[in-house]
Amino acid sequence: MIRFRNHDSKLGLLVMGMVMFSLSVQGCGTKVQGPELFQLTGKVTVNGEPIPAGTIELVPDASKGNQGPWVLLTVRDGKYSTDKRNGIVGGPYKARIEVFDGKPTDPSQELGNPVGPPHSVEVELPRKNGTHDFELGK
Repeated sequence: MIRFRNHDSKLGLLVMGMVMFSLSVQGCGTKVQGPELFQLTGKVTVNGEPIPAGTIELVPDASKGNQGPWVLLTVRDGKYSTDKRNGIVGGPYKARIEVFDGKPTDPSQELGNPVGPPHSVEVELPRKNGTHDFELGK
C-alpha cells in the first residue's frame, strides 16, 4: 500500500494518473480515413425558375453498391454547394428535395413554408468535383 506523507504528493499522483488516462483515451493520434469526398455545386429549378429556398438530402444508393456519408444541403436562391467536410463520394444517389417559399413567418422556419410535397429522384453524381442541376416539375 502506498502512503502519502503530504498533500502535494497526492496531488502529483492524481495529476499523473489523469495525464496517463488522457493519453490512453486519445490513442496514438491516428486518424481514421474515410472515402474520398468531392465537392458538388448546382442549381435547383422548378419549370426553369430557381427555387427561393429548399433542402437536398443526398443518400448513396446502397441497392446499387454505393456507400458513403449522406449529406443534407441548403438551397438558397436556387443554388447549393457542398464543401470538403460535407462532400459526396459520387456514383448513384437517392435525392430528396424539399422546396420552401423563402418567407419565414417565425424564427423556427428559417426557409419559410413548404411548397408542395418533397421530390424524390435517383441520380448519378460525378466521382470528382463537379456540378449537378436538379430540374423539378410542379
